[in-house]
Amino acid sequence: MSERGSKFHCIVGTMRSGTSLLGHLVAEVGWVRYAGESHVVQDGPEAVGRAWKVVSPHLRPGGEGLPFCDKVLVPDAMPRGGEALVENAERIYLLLRHPLAVWRSLSMLGWQWAKWDYVNGQLRAMTELLERCPEETMRVISYYDLTSEEGKRLKGDLCFVAGRGRENRAWL
Repeated sequence: MSERGSKFHCIVGTMRSGTSLLGHLVAEVGWVRYAGESHVVQDGPEAVGRAWKVVSPHLRPGGEGLPFCDKVLVPDAMPRGGEALVENAERIYLLLRHPLAVWRSLSMLGWQWAKWDYVNGQLRAMTELLERCPEETMRVISYYDLTSEEGKRLKGDLCFVAGRGRENRAWL
């Protein structure tokens, strides 16, 4: 899996936006193998191999043949507007959560990133990625869709994935 062209999925989001929850959900429904965040900067084709080396020892047995999934928090781990990520990922899940909710969560924890310029920088990086990424690769997911009562009732299809507009919503 460490070779260029291997199956690689990636979750992109801001801190405190639900990226870990999404990773566990897409793994639970059998779409990927997920073991958390590798903290590898996606700066070129070799980054996928570096991420695989970090993540693979933590993957649960089973699921061979499924793509492995890493998590990237923007913008630090995604230079040049996500150029390398777009070139190397088979699928990118972009998780959106309201900026005020992200800021409030960071503030309540007393984290140094609880500043508007940090949150705005993350939103700019996600906008760049959206503009760069082909529509067939990108899946945009709302935090609300992951945590609403409606989503909780849909046991077999927990991950609600949206296309570029409300009219293009589709299940994973």
